[in-house]
Amino acid sequence: MNVQSYQSPELAAQVASLPPPPQLLLFGDSITQGAFSLQSELARWYVRRLDVLNRGFGGYNTNSALTLLPSFFPAVAPSRTVPRVAAMTVHFGANDSCSPGEPQHCDFDTFKANVRRILNWEGVRLHKTKVLLVTPSPVEEYRLPHDGKGRADRVAMYADAIRDIGKEENVPVVDLWTAMMRTANRGNTAVNGILSGSSRTVPSMELGRLFYDGLHLNEEGYRIYLEELLRVLEAEVPECRIEGTNEWYPEWIRFHPPATLSVDEDEAREDEARLTSKRRRDE
Repeated sequence: MNVQSYQSPELAAQVASLPPPPQLLLFGDSITQGAFSLQSELARWYVRRLDVLNRGFGGYNTNSALTLLPSFFPAVAPSRTVPRVAAMTVHFGANDSCSPGEPQHCDFDTFKANVRRILNWEGVRLHKTKVLLVTPSPVEEYRLPHDGKGRADRVAMYADAIRDIGKEENVPVVDLWTAMMRTANRGNTAVNGILSGSSRTVPSMELGRLFYDGLHLNEEGYRIYLEELLRVLEAEVPECRIEGTNEWYPEWIRFHPPATLSVDEDEAREDEARLTSKRRRDE
C-alpha cells in the first residue's frame, strides 16, 4: 500500500502562521569568513532551532564593518517575513590592530567606540538580539608574512578592550585570546613578561600549531573557538540551549493520520516476515 501524507486544515494554518526560524549571525573579519568547520558545526548543532549565517568579511576592520552592518541587519522589527536575529557574535580586532599606517589599522580609541556603536545598533534593540563579543585571537609573529613586529602586544591590548567593554556594557565575552594562549602554554599567557607569539622571544611551537599562517586559525584553532563559543551561547542565549527548546516546525508524525500509521506498521511486519522467510529458503 502506498501511504500518502495528509494535511489537516489546523496543521496547515499553524505552519503558515509560523515566523521564520530565528538566526545566529556570525559577524566579523576573515577569521569569521574563513571559519573552517565553525559555521557548519554550529549549523549542525542548531539544526531546526537556529539558522546560522556567516557574515564574515576578510580584511574588514570596525570602520568598514559599521558601514556594512545595516545592509544585512536592517533596523526592521522581526515579523512573519523578517527573521529575528536571536544572537550575534561580533569578532573584530585582527585588522584593527595591525601597524599604525597600514590601511586596515584602526586606532585604539576609535576601535572601542566602533564596538560600542555596533552594540547600540537599532536592529539589535528591535530584535532584542543577544550580542556576544569575541576577543581577537593571538598571533604568532614569526609566521606573519609582514607587519609582524609588535603585533602580539597590540592584539593583546585590543583583546583587553573587548573584555573591558563587555564588563562595562554587561555583554558576554567569548575570550578566544585567553583560551588559545592557555591551551598553547599550559595555562600561561607569557613567559618572563613576554607574550607567547612575540618576536621578542623564541617562536612558540605550541601557539603556532593553532594557525596556518600565524594569524588565521587552522582546524585545531577553530576547535578551541567552537568550544568557547558553544559554552557562552549555552549560558547566555535561551534559544541556544538544546535541552528545553523545541525544534522548529512540527514533527513528521503530525503529517500522518493515526490510522495510516497503523497500516504502515502492519505492512512493515508483513515485509519483515517475507524477508525472513526468503532468507531461510536461501540458507
